[in-house]
Amino acid sequence: MRKFQFRFKSIFGGKLLSAVVRLLRRRGLQLLMAAVFTGVLLVACYIYDNVPHSLLGSASVSQRYEIAKSALFGLSDKVPDDVMLVNIAYDRELVNYYDELQPEFPSGVMSVTDRRRLIAFFNQLADNPTYKYIMCDVRFEPNIDSPEVDNELYDAIARTPRLVLPMHEGEEPTDPRIFSKAGYSDYAVNFVESNFVKYEFCKNNDESFPLKAYHDLTGHTISKYGPLYMSNGQLSRKCVELKFPMCIYSDGVMSLDSLDILAATGSISGTKRVYYNLGADILDMDMDMAVKAKDKIIVIGDFSGGDNHSTYLGDMPGAVINYNALCALLNEDHIVSVTEIVFLFILYFFVAVYILSGRSVMQTFLPTGLRFRLAYVLMHHRATRWMLNTRGASRIVWSFAGITVFLMVVSAICYIFTSIIIYLFIPSILFTLLKHVVIYAKLRKTNPHGLRARRRRTATATC
Repeated sequence: MRKFQFRFKSIFGGKLLSAVVRLLRRRGLQLLMAAVFTGVLLVACYIYDNVPHSLLGSASVSQRYEIAKSALFGLSDKVPDDVMLVNIAYDRELVNYYDELQPEFPSGVMSVTDRRRLIAFFNQLADNPTYKYIMCDVRFEPNIDSPEVDNELYDAIARTPRLVLPMHEGEEPTDPRIFSKAGYSDYAVNFVESNFVKYEFCKNNDESFPLKAYHDLTGHTISKYGPLYMSNGQLSRKCVELKFPMCIYSDGVMSLDSLDILAATGSISGTKRVYYNLGADILDMDMDMAVKAKDKIIVIGDFSGGDNHSTYLGDMPGAVINYNALCALLNEDHIVSVTEIVFLFILYFFVAVYILSGRSVMQTFLPTGLRFRLAYVLMHHRATRWMLNTRGASRIVWSFAGITVFLMVVSAICYIFTSIIIYLFIPSILFTLLKHVVIYAKLRKTNPHGLRARRRRTATATC
């Protein structure tokens, strides 16, 4: 026993400790620099996470990740059992339209959602509130010609519990009775990504449409404390790239089992429709909502193509996007967990140590054939062809490409198996800068006089 203890102490207490000491003596400064750089990188990534815009082709990358994940695990787009979709696209009425330049006389008519049908629907739900929650993705403009109908609608909404309505950022609801039930539902695009990618849950202390629903369901929200965002006592993000566990495309159909409306009176078996029409299926057939909607989230919106938005998985109704945003909150995708922080710190730390040691990610991890193929693509790309004319720019492009490809592979693996999203833009840029700082430091250390002479020659040539 003593012999075993002696060997254990000598191996794990002596040899291991001495190895750690030797490593710290030899590369202590390098490890410290890698740790500091990793900390700065994590802070920069957190700041970028809270920016509503996406860069460096995040939409196309996410699309490929989702295709790979679906191919491996055979994911289904079936509507969850606790969700009931109500389509209001075919429940319309014509109202007068008044131009702002000529408000005294109507300029014509426009089609809006039939408010009397919505009133009847909300009254039915309010009388038997067995549902879990209502996400009503319908905006209500004031009807000047029928204010009594508007008043009745707002009364019905006010007495319906657990309901949220959308509004534009910075605007106030048309009636103060529904102010406490409203959340903004806008998203940002840019010249790089023209479709929807990231959902911003809060802005200027205002809750978004799905965040308001999340707040009502769980009692938690996202609050800002200086540069940080907190939710339920944990570090969180205010923006999340949605994963779309439920997909309904522009025609409102999907490949799944048929939907029975009422077993007693008929069905629409053989179709692929996944929603109920408000008038034809619910009100006209006198559907018992106390039974049909029990413990379900009711999503009201246009599922027939009238409210489509472009996403990286195709055109989808706005109500579906908002529901998936609520799913992201309920799944705590906005929470920055300790596991995620530790994992990213270890990953970025080892990459930083690798770069500080003077090694190339491209030459180490990419086969020669793939490197030449990537070179061919870069040489024939209009945006990068001119950058490869000079040697320095070529090195920068190669470094950025190598680091980006490596992080893309790691990000794909993480997304497929853990659903952790690793954004590539900030790490690729910072790691590329670190690599060239290391190259510059080595040149200055090995040949300082040559470096100064090269600078003098460059300055003389410039003059």
